[in-house]
Amino acid sequence: MSRSVVILLSLCSFFIGTTFAAEVQKNIHENKSAHHIAVDGKNGADGNGHHGGKGGKGGKAGGTASNGGNGGNGGNGGNGGDGGDSGVLGHGGAGGDGGSGGNGGNGGQGGKGGSGGLWD
Repeated sequence: MSRSVVILLSLCSFFIGTTFAAEVQKNIHENKSAHHIAVDGKNGADGNGHHGGKGGKGGKAGGTASNGGNGGNGGNGGNGGDGGDSGVLGHGGAGGDGGSGGNGGNGGQGGKGGSGGLWD
């Protein structure tokens, strides 16, 4: 009788222990994933059209060490889009170039660079 009780208790403690360990391992993995995946911002779309669309703004960085996206370039005479802001440790995206002036028109202005992180 006592032998089967000891075996039963051993099995229970084994299953409880492995379940607990698996849960801890899962939590550690999830925490690491949340903090270390770098997701760079998307680049802005280029402007187009006869009167020069403005380039799109670069996307903001999605992770701590990620970089902001670059601004899109302006269409003919359009302004370049601004670069996206970076995460805390990343680099801001570059501003897009201004479009060239069409037939005697003025060229567009380049976009501003995005804000950098601590080390920028």
